[in-house]
Amino acid sequence: VTKSVLSALVGIALRAGDLPGLDERIGYILPEAFATIPDQAKREITIRDLITMRSGLDWAEYGPSLGQMTGSADWIQSVLELPLIHPPGTVFNYSTGDTHLLSAALQRLTGMSMLEYADIYLFDPLGIQRRRWQADPQGVTIGGTELRLTVRDLAKFGYFYLNNGIWNNTALLPAGWVDQTATYHTTRDPLGPDSCQPWGYGFLWWLRSMKGQRCMIAAGYGGQFVYVVPAFDLVVVMTGGLSAVPELFRDSRMICEFNLVEDFIVPAVM
Repeated sequence: VTKSVLSALVGIALRAGDLPGLDERIGYILPEAFATIPDQAKREITIRDLITMRSGLDWAEYGPSLGQMTGSADWIQSVLELPLIHPPGTVFNYSTGDTHLLSAALQRLTGMSMLEYADIYLFDPLGIQRRRWQADPQGVTIGGTELRLTVRDLAKFGYFYLNNGIWNNTALLPAGWVDQTATYHTTRDPLGPDSCQPWGYGFLWWLRSMKGQRCMIAAGYGGQFVYVVPAFDLVVVMTGGLSAVPELFRDSRMICEFNLVEDFIVPAVM
């Protein structure tokens, strides 16, 4: 659920004044990264574009892109060298490359890595001490993956969002940030045009209606999930997949776990 934690750090940076606004352009934040990039349109990619996965860069999340990035000597350059196939801010494409650019931009603005920033402004206030979060060869905290937290600490993070970014009566996120996060900035059907399982995407959180109520989902690799359903005062955290339970396993791990929450856990608390 690294991306959703990074989203929280964007909000925290806004509230602290470290990030002037979501429409800041990465070309001005990281000018040296564009010195060898001939396509000047890439300089116009904004923080808002990155937090909504709409950079326009030709990233294939389940293709070669991730391996090419992690196998390169400079991950940021690897992402920026991808072709720009859509104008920034127009087309959603799930991209760990986008979130790594976002992490690099925040690192430049805050003057510290995202792990250091999270320790001070998020993990320490929430009492999270057991954490690991790796960095790329240049020392940029990996924006889209590799954060490791305990299940209880994931539950704290979910409750933090359930409580509108307030912890111990202290607001850590800007007013309205959770509502903005839970706004459908794009819709996506992960199972193709014939699926009846529509999903939306907010600020690095998946969105879905659950029993007619707003549901926010921080989804991680390998079956790590944090579900936040404010109407039911509910946070559900899971680690690991459910593929070993055939009667529940339908089209994908994400759909499977969603059905477990919607069909069994929510009715138990309604």
